[in-house]
Amino acid sequence: MYENLTVILQGALSPGTANIIANWRASAKGCEIVLSSWVHDPELAVLVDSYVVSSDPGAFPVMHEGEILRTENTNRQIVSSVAGIRNATREIAIKWRTDFDFCSTLMSEFLSHYFPLVSSKEEKKLVVFSINSTNPFAGAGLVAQLSDWMYLGRTDLLLNLLPATSIPVTPENLEVPPRVMAERIFPIARFSAEQWMLREGFSRVYGLEINRFDDPDAIAPYLRLVGKNILIINPRMVGLATAKYDYLFEPRLSTLREFIGFRLSTISQLDSMLLGTALLRPLAVGLLKCKGLVFNLYKFVMTRLRS
Repeated sequence: MYENLTVILQGALSPGTANIIANWRASAKGCEIVLSSWVHDPELAVLVDSYVVSSDPGAFPVMHEGEILRTENTNRQIVSSVAGIRNATREIAIKWRTDFDFCSTLMSEFLSHYFPLVSSKEEKKLVVFSINSTNPFAGAGLVAQLSDWMYLGRTDLLLNLLPATSIPVTPENLEVPPRVMAERIFPIARFSAEQWMLREGFSRVYGLEINRFDDPDAIAPYLRLVGKNILIINPRMVGLATAKYDYLFEPRLSTLREFIGFRLSTISQLDSMLLGTALLRPLAVGLLKCKGLVFNLYKFVMTRLRS
């Protein structure tokens, strides 16, 4: 049924990777599976159609005044994703993390609905998750940050969207922007990891230029792009299983603040649907602005209470 689909499993290997491969076999019968990492595992090699092992580019440091605040795996993701997609032989591709399991039944239902939507070469459609797809009116104002947990689209589109090479490890690219430090926002480098993944491709494929992580001039064209070309969905549609982030989907008293913040600071599946309808787009933008206003007010109050 999915002889035209390649699933690229990219990233570090985990104890659950073999089960994730089996789930993909059950969910997308006939698909090609490419495993792309910087480590070779002979037991996993027999389970996939192609196994790509790249040189490890190492962690990407996020710095402030010469001090490393944290590291992220941006270049590892770029290298393993691009290497995997380059080895895909099918017309449609899914880039998926090697450590994210899911419900095979729900994934089958998801594919049956969204697979036809990305098949047209002219429409350049991309499907991503809502988690980490940020509302540009909330918090730090991250523009064109789409979740990098999953990309579904034509293989040629994904190759054009992702960076051709690793992000240069230069002081300009590593330094945390002053606004981020001043507002005590979760530290990012010049751009967030998710922005680095698609920034070049947005320019190359869609003509959208992102000059700053919070570029105000890019917000309107970005939201038009989301409405026309990007489909943002709730990860629960595929039964995503990740204990680390479950608190973002189910309200709990102990993590209620994070749950509320997540809902206000992301572009939801409903927001995406509204943006995709030209007549409702002004309403969608207004709702995002309202969510951003509430989030920023909520954050201000919580900061005052803590101080």
